[in-house]
Amino acid sequence: MQNGPDSGFYSPSRAAQVLGVSKRRVLQLLERGEVAGDKDPRGRWLIARADLFALQERREQEQRQRPAKSEQPPAGEPDPELVEVLREQVEDLRGRLDVADQRDREQRRIIAALTSRIPELPSAPASPEARESDVSPGPTRTYPESSAGPQSSPQARQTEEQRPWWRRIIGS
Repeated sequence: MQNGPDSGFYSPSRAAQVLGVSKRRVLQLLERGEVAGDKDPRGRWLIARADLFALQERREQEQRQRPAKSEQPPAGEPDPELVEVLREQVEDLRGRLDVADQRDREQRRIIAALTSRIPELPSAPASPEARESDVSPGPTRTYPESSAGPQSSPQARQTEEQRPWWRRIIGS
């Protein structure tokens, strides 16, 4: 058997060129029996011309029957696969949002319940002097009347005792 288009037989390399695939792919097709071929006395594959063109025709029919994945839909029409993926994502996000909303409602309910347990604080006094008088006075320093202390009258000592400790120390 001779090899070549004139003889009616093709080598795997030439068959790969005709089919537009690699030589390795042609050898895979031969091993799997997807294309008929015979081995010559030296152990090389030979593919009959009719078998090669029959395979080529089958492949072309398969491609015509199924839409190509890489084909873009006509302008203005959405890709149905992309639309389906986006719908699934939207449904997933809606579910997550519902769960987050429920969690937020529960947290608000818990905060309201805890807040209602906190006792009311007494109202703050109106003037700063009134706030300072609520503080219990600390020990006061008394000076003998004869000494030269900062305040020597009993009325001044009484005022000294009512002042907060920090004012007595700072001296204001």
